[in-house]
Amino acid sequence: MLLRIIDEKNKRDVDVYNRANVHKSVFSRIRSNPNYKPSKSTVLAFAIALELSLDVTHDLLRKAGYALSSSSK
Repeated sequence: MLLRIIDEKNKRDVDVYNRANVHKSVFSRIRSNPNYKPSKSTVLAFAIALELSLDVTHDLLRKAGYALSSSSK
């Protein structure tokens, strides 16, 4: 889903992972290994870097196995 969003927004991978402050090797694992599970903070960093809406951010987190809740800051 992340890679699709990057393509839909016509962004370059390098610009996105730099803006998210995510190391190139982490992004490479996300791109090359469909079983790789990034941390929740990494997913949120990409959501912020891509300026995703709250609904799309919830979907991206859900696909990675996470959720936002009012009980965690």
